[in-house]
Amino acid sequence: MKKPEGVHLSANGRPIRNRETGEIEAGLVVFHDMTQQKRTEARLEQTNRKLRDQSQLMEAMFNSVSDGVVVTDTEGDFLFVNPVAERIVGIGSTNTGPDQWSDQYGIFFPDRVTPVPTEEVPLVRALKGQSTDEMDLFIRNPEVPEGVHRIVNEPTAAALAYGTHRSGETSRVVVFDLGGGTFDVTVMEIAGREMNILATNGDHRLGGKDWDDRIIVHLAERFEGEQGENPLQQLSAYQELQGRAVQAKLQLSSLTRTVTVIHHGGRSFRL
Repeated sequence: MKKPEGVHLSANGRPIRNRETGEIEAGLVVFHDMTQQKRTEARLEQTNRKLRDQSQLMEAMFNSVSDGVVVTDTEGDFLFVNPVAERIVGIGSTNTGPDQWSDQYGIFFPDRVTPVPTEEVPLVRALKGQSTDEMDLFIRNPEVPEGVHRIVNEPTAAALAYGTHRSGETSRVVVFDLGGGTFDVTVMEIAGREMNILATNGDHRLGGKDWDDRIIVHLAERFEGEQGENPLQQLSAYQELQGRAVQAKLQLSSLTRTVTVIHHGGRSFRL
Protein backbone atom coordinates (compact mmCIF):
# COMPACT_ATOMS: atom_id res chain seq x y z
CA MET A 1 0.00 0.00 0.00
CA LYS A 2 1.41 3.35 -1.05
CA LYS A 3 1.82 5.81 1.78
CA PRO A 4 0.34 9.30 1.30
CA GLU A 5 2.95 11.95 0.56
CA GLY A 6 1.93 14.18 3.47
CA VAL A 7 3.28 17.65 4.15
CA HIS A 8 6.31 19.05 5.99
CA LEU A 9 5.50 21.56 8.69
CA SER A 10 7.49 23.91 10.91
CA ALA A 11 5.52 24.32 14.15
CA ASN A 12 5.84 26.61 17.18
CA GLY A 13 3.79 25.85 20.30
CA ARG A 14 3.09 28.08 23.29
CA PRO A 15 0.94 27.78 26.43
CA ILE A 16 -1.66 30.51 27.01
CA ARG A 17 -1.74 31.51 30.66
CA ASN A 18 -4.21 33.48 32.74
CA ARG A 19 -2.66 36.89 33.31
CA GLU A 20 -3.76 36.99 36.93
CA THR A 21 -3.29 33.41 38.11
CA GLY A 22 -0.63 32.22 35.71
CA GLU A 23 -2.59 29.01 35.16
CA ILE A 24 -2.61 27.46 31.72
CA GLU A 25 -5.95 28.09 30.05
CA ALA A 26 -5.21 26.96 26.51
CA GLY A 27 -2.52 25.90 24.10
CA LEU A 28 -1.49 27.59 20.87
CA VAL A 29 0.40 26.20 17.90
CA VAL A 30 1.41 28.16 14.79
CA PHE A 31 2.83 26.33 11.79
CA HIS A 32 3.62 26.86 8.14
CA ASP A 33 3.96 24.52 5.20
CA MET A 34 7.59 23.69 4.33
CA THR A 35 6.81 20.92 1.84
CA GLN A 36 8.05 22.79 -1.22
CA GLN A 37 11.21 23.89 0.55
CA LYS A 38 11.96 20.32 1.67
CA ARG A 39 11.42 19.01 -1.85
CA THR A 40 13.71 21.65 -3.27
CA GLU A 41 16.36 20.89 -0.65
CA ALA A 42 16.08 17.20 -1.53
CA ARG A 43 16.63 17.99 -5.21
CA LEU A 44 19.60 20.16 -4.29
CA GLU A 45 21.11 17.35 -2.23
CA GLN A 46 20.64 14.95 -5.15
CA THR A 47 22.41 17.44 -7.41
CA ASN A 48 25.21 17.85 -4.89
CA ARG A 49 25.66 14.08 -4.71
CA LYS A 50 25.87 13.87 -8.49
CA LEU A 51 28.50 16.61 -8.52
CA ARG A 52 30.51 14.87 -5.80
CA ASP A 53 30.33 11.60 -7.70
CA GLN A 54 31.42 13.29 -10.92
CA SER A 55 34.37 15.16 -9.46
CA GLN A 56 35.78 14.90 -5.96
CA LEU A 57 38.51 17.28 -7.02
CA MET A 58 35.96 19.99 -7.88
CA GLU A 59 34.32 19.50 -4.48
CA ALA A 60 37.66 20.03 -2.74
CA MET A 61 38.12 23.27 -4.66
CA PHE A 62 34.64 24.56 -3.87
CA ASN A 63 35.11 23.83 -0.17
CA SER A 64 38.34 25.79 0.16
CA VAL A 65 37.80 28.98 -1.80
CA SER A 66 38.60 31.35 1.05
CA ASP A 67 42.12 29.96 1.51
CA GLY A 68 44.95 29.61 -0.94
CA VAL A 69 44.46 26.34 -2.84
CA VAL A 70 46.94 24.70 -5.22
CA VAL A 71 46.35 21.33 -6.88
CA THR A 72 48.84 19.38 -8.99
CA ASP A 73 48.89 15.92 -10.50
CA THR A 74 51.35 13.27 -9.34
CA GLU A 75 53.94 14.57 -11.81
CA GLY A 76 53.82 18.07 -10.36
CA ASP A 77 51.88 19.65 -13.23
CA PHE A 78 49.54 22.36 -11.94
CA LEU A 79 45.84 21.57 -12.28
CA PHE A 80 44.40 24.45 -10.26
CA VAL A 81 45.62 27.60 -8.49
CA ASN A 82 42.88 29.73 -6.98
CA PRO A 83 43.09 33.57 -6.98
CA VAL A 84 43.74 33.70 -3.23
CA ALA A 85 46.85 31.52 -3.57
CA GLU A 86 48.15 33.60 -6.45
CA ARG A 87 47.53 36.83 -4.52
CA ILE A 88 49.37 35.60 -1.42
CA VAL A 89 52.35 34.00 -3.15
CA GLY A 90 52.54 36.44 -6.05
CA ILE A 91 53.05 33.73 -8.67
CA GLY A 92 50.47 31.40 -10.18
CA SER A 93 51.09 28.09 -11.91
CA THR A 94 54.42 27.59 -13.66
CA ASN A 95 56.05 24.97 -15.88
CA THR A 96 58.74 24.20 -13.32
CA GLY A 97 58.93 20.82 -11.63
CA PRO A 98 58.69 20.13 -7.89
CA ASP A 99 62.47 20.20 -7.50
CA GLN A 100 62.45 23.88 -8.54
CA TRP A 101 59.41 25.13 -6.57
CA SER A 102 61.39 26.29 -3.54
CA ASP A 103 63.62 28.50 -5.71
CA GLN A 104 60.88 29.57 -8.12
CA TYR A 105 58.45 30.73 -5.45
CA GLY A 106 61.07 31.80 -2.90
CA ILE A 107 60.05 29.53 -0.02
CA PHE A 108 62.03 30.09 3.20
CA PHE A 109 61.81 29.07 6.82
CA PRO A 110 60.55 31.78 9.24
CA ASP A 111 64.13 33.07 9.72
CA ARG A 112 63.69 34.54 6.19
CA VAL A 113 67.10 33.37 4.98
CA THR A 114 67.11 29.56 5.05
CA PRO A 115 65.48 28.04 1.94
CA VAL A 116 63.04 25.22 2.53
CA PRO A 117 64.49 22.04 0.98
CA THR A 118 62.46 20.53 -1.83
CA GLU A 119 61.54 17.48 0.23
CA GLU A 120 60.09 19.74 2.99
CA VAL A 121 57.81 21.81 0.74
CA PRO A 122 54.24 20.92 1.86
CA LEU A 123 52.98 20.22 -1.67
CA VAL A 124 55.97 17.99 -2.43
CA ARG A 125 55.32 16.09 0.80
CA ALA A 126 51.65 15.73 -0.16
CA LEU A 127 52.63 14.17 -3.50
CA LYS A 128 54.67 11.62 -1.53
CA GLY A 129 51.69 10.77 0.66
CA GLN A 130 52.86 12.81 3.65
CA SER A 131 50.76 15.36 5.56
CA THR A 132 51.85 18.80 6.80
CA ASP A 133 50.06 20.74 9.55
CA GLU A 134 50.40 24.48 10.25
CA MET A 135 53.90 24.87 8.80
CA ASP A 136 55.20 28.44 9.12
CA LEU A 137 56.79 29.70 5.91
CA PHE A 138 58.23 32.93 4.53
CA ILE A 139 57.72 33.71 0.84
CA ARG A 140 59.89 36.19 -1.05
CA ASN A 141 60.17 36.45 -4.82
CA PRO A 142 60.20 39.24 -7.46
CA GLU A 143 56.41 39.57 -7.23
CA VAL A 144 56.44 39.92 -3.43
CA PRO A 145 59.89 41.43 -2.78
CA GLU A 146 59.09 42.43 0.80
CA GLY A 147 57.96 38.92 1.56
CA VAL A 148 54.99 37.25 3.16
CA HIS A 149 55.81 36.45 6.78
CA ARG A 150 53.46 33.53 7.02
CA ILE A 151 50.98 31.73 4.86
CA VAL A 152 47.88 32.23 6.95
CA ASN A 153 44.13 32.29 6.52
CA GLU A 154 42.31 35.57 5.96
CA PRO A 155 41.19 36.24 9.56
CA THR A 156 44.77 35.82 10.75
CA ALA A 157 45.89 38.41 8.22
CA ALA A 158 43.08 40.68 9.37
CA ALA A 159 44.06 40.15 13.01
CA LEU A 160 47.65 41.15 12.23
CA ALA A 161 46.44 44.27 10.41
CA TYR A 162 44.19 45.09 13.36
CA GLY A 163 47.08 44.73 15.77
CA THR A 164 49.32 47.18 13.94
CA HIS A 165 46.93 49.99 14.89
CA ARG A 166 46.87 49.14 18.61
CA SER A 167 50.51 49.48 19.59
CA GLY A 168 51.02 50.15 23.27
CA GLU A 169 47.92 48.20 24.31
CA THR A 170 47.75 44.71 25.78
CA SER A 171 44.69 42.74 24.79
CA ARG A 172 43.33 39.60 23.21
CA VAL A 173 41.13 39.84 20.15
CA VAL A 174 39.04 37.43 18.11
CA VAL A 175 38.79 38.03 14.36
CA PHE A 176 36.42 35.99 12.21
CA ASP A 177 35.78 35.70 8.50
CA LEU A 178 32.26 34.49 7.71
CA GLY A 179 30.49 33.97 4.43
CA GLY A 180 33.23 33.69 1.82
CA GLY A 181 33.85 29.97 1.76
CA THR A 182 34.63 29.00 5.32
CA PHE A 183 33.98 30.25 8.81
CA ASP A 184 37.50 31.10 9.97
CA VAL A 185 38.41 32.34 13.44
CA THR A 186 41.73 33.62 14.77
CA VAL A 187 42.54 34.49 18.40
CA MET A 188 45.46 36.90 18.78
CA GLU A 189 47.26 38.43 21.75
CA ILE A 190 48.64 41.97 21.41
CA ALA A 191 51.27 43.14 23.88
CA GLY A 192 52.81 46.46 22.97
CA ARG A 193 54.18 46.03 19.47
CA GLU A 194 54.30 42.25 19.70
CA MET A 195 51.47 40.20 18.19
CA ASN A 196 51.08 36.49 18.81
CA ILE A 197 48.59 34.22 17.07
CA LEU A 198 47.17 31.98 19.82
CA ALA A 199 44.84 29.86 17.70
CA THR A 200 43.27 29.73 14.28
CA ASN A 201 40.72 27.33 12.85
CA GLY A 202 37.90 27.10 10.35
CA ASP A 203 34.88 25.14 9.25
CA HIS A 204 34.31 24.94 5.51
CA ARG A 205 30.72 23.78 5.99
CA LEU A 206 29.64 26.83 7.97
CA GLY A 207 29.23 30.22 6.37
CA GLY A 208 30.32 29.17 2.91
CA LYS A 209 28.76 26.43 0.85
CA ASP A 210 25.81 25.98 3.21
CA TRP A 211 24.93 29.67 2.76
CA ASP A 212 25.23 29.25 -1.01
CA ASP A 213 22.91 26.24 -0.88
CA ARG A 214 20.25 28.14 1.07
CA ILE A 215 20.33 30.94 -1.52
CA ILE A 216 20.17 28.37 -4.33
CA VAL A 217 17.08 26.80 -2.74
CA HIS A 218 15.47 30.24 -2.43
CA LEU A 219 16.17 31.11 -6.08
CA ALA A 220 14.89 27.74 -7.28
CA GLU A 221 11.68 28.06 -5.26
CA ARG A 222 11.01 31.58 -6.52
CA PHE A 223 11.57 30.46 -10.11
CA GLU A 224 9.27 27.47 -9.67
CA GLY A 225 6.59 29.65 -8.11
CA GLU A 226 6.58 31.96 -11.14
CA GLN A 227 7.38 29.54 -13.97
CA GLY A 228 5.99 26.23 -12.68
CA GLU A 229 9.28 24.34 -13.05
CA ASN A 230 12.07 23.75 -10.57
CA PRO A 231 15.43 24.31 -12.32
CA LEU A 232 17.19 21.96 -9.88
CA GLN A 233 15.60 19.05 -11.70
CA GLN A 234 18.38 19.51 -14.25
CA LEU A 235 22.02 19.15 -13.23
CA SER A 236 23.17 21.74 -15.76
CA ALA A 237 21.00 24.41 -14.11
CA TYR A 238 22.72 23.94 -10.75
CA GLN A 239 25.94 25.57 -11.88
CA GLU A 240 24.12 28.69 -13.10
CA LEU A 241 22.17 28.91 -9.85
CA GLN A 242 25.37 28.47 -7.86
CA GLY A 243 27.02 31.30 -9.78
CA ARG A 244 24.01 33.56 -9.24
CA ALA A 245 23.86 32.66 -5.54
CA VAL A 246 27.54 33.43 -4.93
CA GLN A 247 27.25 36.69 -6.86
CA ALA A 248 24.20 37.73 -4.82
CA LYS A 249 25.92 36.80 -1.55
CA LEU A 250 28.96 38.91 -2.38
CA GLN A 251 26.79 41.87 -3.39
CA LEU A 252 24.76 41.61 -0.18
CA SER A 253 27.98 41.95 1.81
CA SER A 254 27.80 45.69 1.12
CA LEU A 255 24.21 46.18 -0.05
CA THR A 256 20.80 45.61 1.55
CA ARG A 257 19.14 44.54 -1.72
CA THR A 258 20.28 43.02 -5.00
CA VAL A 259 18.70 41.82 -8.24
CA THR A 260 19.30 38.37 -9.75
CA VAL A 261 18.23 37.14 -13.18
CA ILE A 262 17.81 33.39 -13.67
CA HIS A 263 17.84 31.88 -17.17
CA HIS A 264 16.40 28.39 -17.53
CA GLY A 265 14.55 26.49 -20.22
CA GLY A 266 14.52 29.45 -22.56
CA ARG A 267 12.90 31.64 -19.91
CA SER A 268 14.27 34.41 -17.72
CA PHE A 269 13.12 35.40 -14.27
CA ARG A 270 14.17 38.57 -12.47
CA LEU A 271 13.97 38.71 -8.68
